[in-house]
Amino acid sequence: MTPPLNTYRDLSACVALVKQKCDISSTTLDTSIELVLEDSAGTLIISDVVEVIYRPYYVAAHIISSSGDFQNLKKAGSVEFTGMERAIANLLKYQNALDVRYALSIPFGMDASALVVEEEGSITVVEYPLLGSMSIPTVTS
Repeated sequence: MTPPLNTYRDLSACVALVKQKCDISSTTLDTSIELVLEDSAGTLIISDVVEVIYRPYYVAAHIISSSGDFQNLKKAGSVEFTGMERAIANLLKYQNALDVRYALSIPFGMDASALVVEEEGSITVVEYPLLGSMSIPTVTS
């Protein structure tokens, strides 16, 4: 279930949502999370009023993709990590859906949409503007 739009206007609620998605219980990262939420926030214009809309799923994906707590070294030469590709992709897909749903203006370089670069059998390689490319196993039924 999607939280109401008011949730995404509330910085404290979005910090809590990011921490929930990243399984963070400590408050030591709250200031850093707030900064990234503010930097990546979209804007929405309603009746000529510009509103800030925070993007917690984008921030959670960013934290997971850049934290050693979530990633494992896969290959040392041309360093490659593995660990949470599908979770990251799902968070970004959800954020992109919200961005489109609410017609948000997104800061340059912080788009959550993915561009499929190539598909090789059971692997799909996608490129995210800020996070780079990742290989995601294709789910078959």
